[in-house]
Amino acid sequence: MIYIIGFSDNFYGDRAKKYLALSSVVFCSPALKKRLTDDSEDLLADKEIRSIIPVERAVAELGSFSEQDVAVLASGDPLFFGIAEKIIQKYGMARVRVAPAVSFMQLLCARFGLAWHDISWLSFHGRELIGLAEAMQKNQKICVFTDHKNTPHAVADYLNNLENNYENTVFYIGQNLGRKEEKLFQGKLQDVLAAPEFASPNLLILSQEQLAENRIIFGLNETEIRHSRGLITKDEIRAAAIHRLKIAENNVVWDVGGGSGSVSIEAARIAPGASFYCTEKKASEQENIAANIRANGLRNMFLIKGEAPEVLASLPEPDRVFIGGSGGRLAEIIDTVCRRIKKGGIVVVNCLLETSKMTALNMLDKNNFSPEYSEIRVSRFTFPENRENRLNPITIITGKKGA
Repeated sequence: MIYIIGFSDNFYGDRAKKYLALSSVVFCSPALKKRLTDDSEDLLADKEIRSIIPVERAVAELGSFSEQDVAVLASGDPLFFGIAEKIIQKYGMARVRVAPAVSFMQLLCARFGLAWHDISWLSFHGRELIGLAEAMQKNQKICVFTDHKNTPHAVADYLNNLENNYENTVFYIGQNLGRKEEKLFQGKLQDVLAAPEFASPNLLILSQEQLAENRIIFGLNETEIRHSRGLITKDEIRAAAIHRLKIAENNVVWDVGGGSGSVSIEAARIAPGASFYCTEKKASEQENIAANIRANGLRNMFLIKGEAPEVLASLPEPDRVFIGGSGGRLAEIIDTVCRRIKKGGIVVVNCLLETSKMTALNMLDKNNFSPEYSEIRVSRFTFPENRENRLNPITIITGKKGA
């Protein structure tokens, strides 16, 4: 039998002691071995000790003890980002028994008095920090499993370099949890960046402020969105374009030639579970987009600096695409969009000029997107003067990728 035993906070129960007593061979890490042999009750006396590192070799070696009881010691809960899953997959539950301890996430929550029923978790142990930004947009609290590269400082630096507003995110950090050397740290993003290196191993919980319950999610007007020289998709046109996009939660949305980013700004507030990538090549407009992201506290909108279509190559495949500006490269952009967008994806193109309108219609039709379009003419009036302000007519073109 293979007994997988978890230890945490210097606690091990009767079941763990029983499993150890039955085992003649024990696999564990050097650090855990030292903790247990230093204990007044030496549970490893008269045991053959083998290293659990490297894990792949140790898991394979377990197979040679088919006639013996063997113990595998792990920190915390071995089934929570631990070694137990690998062992069970290889040998099956018929040969395995698990005695879990409190997980390090539970320990860290207990230290700071945090409820953990609503915490999401990500492991960046031996991985890149991919998916953290997307997780931050959807979850108020996230537990991050760190390693020697993806440290709390690395996480703070990553978030600090995003245009999104993470200044008030609270970092709860536990160092050497359950050991004599245990240390705790609580602070905001800038506090972490200013702090010395944290001792390893460590665990991190990120907690974000909740959005105000009375926060308006749709209905921003042009004066509430930073822009330059009147270059912004007007309120009435923006509302119609967002309606045509039919954005769903978890959609990936491209906003090509974002200008002020007004369409993405408004849509990102409506669909917090979707991810918005707003491209812009002009530095002045990039500044406006970044300022609007910060002002609206958006965690699901990302400024992509550069010119389309080249800058689109690094983006995830979209479910929805809005094209508001093209810099004279509309045909190239639509060609790229038609190839990259997912099946069933929707493309919306706003056109001011007749030439742009015909280019968009022909390109979408050529790629079997069955385009249709509406021309929107907006007149605004003051009252009681009844003074009319006619806006430029805009053509909104919609196409959908078939199966």
